[in-house]
Amino acid sequence: MKMERFEVLTGNEAVAWGARLCRPQVIAAYPITPQSEIVEMLSRWIASGELNAEYINVEGEFSAGGATMGACEAGARVFTATCAQGLGYGFEYFSHIGWSRLPVVMAITNRALGGYTIYCDHRDSLSLKDHNWIQFYCENHQEALDTVIQAYRVAEDSRISMPVMVCIDGFYLSHTSSIVKIPEQELVDEFLPPTPRSQRLTTPPAGLEEKYKAFEGIWARELFKARINEQVKLVIEKVDKDFSKKFARSYGGLIEAYRCEDAEIALVAMGSMVGTAKDVVDELRDRNIPVGLIKLRVFRPFPTERIRELAKNLKVMVALDRNTAWGSPGGGGAIFEDLKSALYFSGERPLLLDFVVGLLGVDVTEADIKYAVRQGLEALKTGRVEREIDWLYWGQPYDVEAIPLTRLTSSKPHSITTNHHRYRGRLVLPGDLLCPGCVYPLAIRHILENLGKVVVPVDVVGCRALGPLMVGPWSIALFSGGACYASGIARALKVLGEKDKVEVIYCGGDGGIADVGFQPISGAAERNEDMIVVCLDNEAYMNTGIQRSSTTPLYAWTTTTQVGGVKPGKPENKKDMPLIMAAHNVPYVATASVSHIKDLIYKAKKASKIRGFRYIHILIPCSQGWRFPPEKTIEIARLAVQTCYFPLFEIENGREFRFTVKPPDKPRPVIDFLKPQGRFAHLSEAEVQEIQKWVDARLQYYRYLERFKEQ
Repeated sequence: MKMERFEVLTGNEAVAWGARLCRPQVIAAYPITPQSEIVEMLSRWIASGELNAEYINVEGEFSAGGATMGACEAGARVFTATCAQGLGYGFEYFSHIGWSRLPVVMAITNRALGGYTIYCDHRDSLSLKDHNWIQFYCENHQEALDTVIQAYRVAEDSRISMPVMVCIDGFYLSHTSSIVKIPEQELVDEFLPPTPRSQRLTTPPAGLEEKYKAFEGIWARELFKARINEQVKLVIEKVDKDFSKKFARSYGGLIEAYRCEDAEIALVAMGSMVGTAKDVVDELRDRNIPVGLIKLRVFRPFPTERIRELAKNLKVMVALDRNTAWGSPGGGGAIFEDLKSALYFSGERPLLLDFVVGLLGVDVTEADIKYAVRQGLEALKTGRVEREIDWLYWGQPYDVEAIPLTRLTSSKPHSITTNHHRYRGRLVLPGDLLCPGCVYPLAIRHILENLGKVVVPVDVVGCRALGPLMVGPWSIALFSGGACYASGIARALKVLGEKDKVEVIYCGGDGGIADVGFQPISGAAERNEDMIVVCLDNEAYMNTGIQRSSTTPLYAWTTTTQVGGVKPGKPENKKDMPLIMAAHNVPYVATASVSHIKDLIYKAKKASKIRGFRYIHILIPCSQGWRFPPEKTIEIARLAVQTCYFPLFEIENGREFRFTVKPPDKPRPVIDFLKPQGRFAHLSEAEVQEIQKWVDARLQYYRYLERFKEQ
């Protein structure tokens, strides 16, 4: 008998193992908390040769959706993962994948969509609930791994061909650990054989008559999708039974009815809170309280028939919604709304209550669930529902009248404020929660405090959230759209007649500027928006766990460009953002370094005197991501300049190039910059020489630009 092995895995690791066992051929993804660990593991296995797949390090979730869709259309088995704002950014493609009925499998580590939080609720995945995606919600780590395997079997069924979403609660499952059984690869191969697509892009093209008939049938296809969703339910039930026979584990197919045989009240929930709800049900059953639990394993398609069947023997159903359906007829959550719809035509309907719980990562406790049961018992006793919908917060209804949404605070005597003589004239105050050796505060302080105007800074989520403290307004834009947000502020200040005395400055990292946010930056530059953009380039996505960006240098190790027997680190050269921005013919582009503060201050002051679009690119060595001691940060930054890995220059109007720190005729070898960094520890002599040739060629080109004079 083939044996399974046991390992302690996080939820993210369980999902990654599930994907690996299914042998995906193309993986396209972009890092976002709390999902990143999934794709980091897959990248590591590809680098080591343990997984034979193409891994596409895309520059944002929109491209992840596009690459996944394209690969699936071409006939490959594909995988991706995202959540929250990432799902929102890729929504156009994810919706199109659903419409196209492509068998894509996507993992979601549920995180609240909207607002600035990294914690869990279900509103991100539910935003796609009506876009023809099958949606599984997992209770625990084992179910997460097993559901990924089942998801491919369902998605690739020739009768179905639909995308599947496997959802696990962010942090509650993604970052906690549990003992998980990992099936043998041979068993998974038997359960999930390679299934060729019935139609690929390489099939012969249809004639004109066939194309016309296909166009004529588009409307009918929409109705067909509705019918397919009914067929999906039968396939999911069958796949779960087949899985049980092969692996001796079952999850009930669409739903799990837990202790509902003689229950009069049933909780209805999905996700990780189900485990807590089961404990509460067991405790109450020991006290002879007739309560059960309906676990919604599949939310789309909604298991209407199973719900109606169970409802026949129930008197009260209590929904626990980790989501909101603002403006809906009931005003509660998505589970509640679908329960009401499913039971509308039933002859005998149980009383329905809804409790909105666990938004923005707040824990769903036993106290919450016990309170919901007490209200259900009261409805059972009286035969009516006094309050249909309630919002629970730590076991109590959230009363807006009693609990103010904002709290007034008063400053304590002798507290240090910006009026303190030590901080007069400062825009950036001391103190932060950043990593030891981080020079972000140093760079941003010398930029902002030398502009000589009232400053309106715009930032995106990232390490900035940990400090330093800024005086005055500081706007937070979406990761993929900082430049367009800043453009709007600049135009508004112009209309209001205040632009001449106010400087709008967008500060972002290499990810928010060179990758996911590049399109709005390019647009702002082309329009010559009156703003300053500062790129704080630490050459990877450090805030989410050191993933590759387009400014990551050649052969550098990151968690998504792992070093292994197959992959030597990042195989591409660093994107040259300063020259790209100069190619937009903007008034001012410059590079700067924290090792040359006077040069940095000079460029900040010069930029403030110029109108139009200005761009300053600052190299920010990161001790955590680059793998060097934190006390060496300035030294590493200086070596980048001395080896001409990062020359300091300025370009005006896209043509007038000038070194502001003159490179020596014979710069120090680039190995002096590479050797102190752990991310380059794996380099061979040949690879070091290749990087040296790239540095030399680029320096030669820069010197040519300096000699060039417009005719």
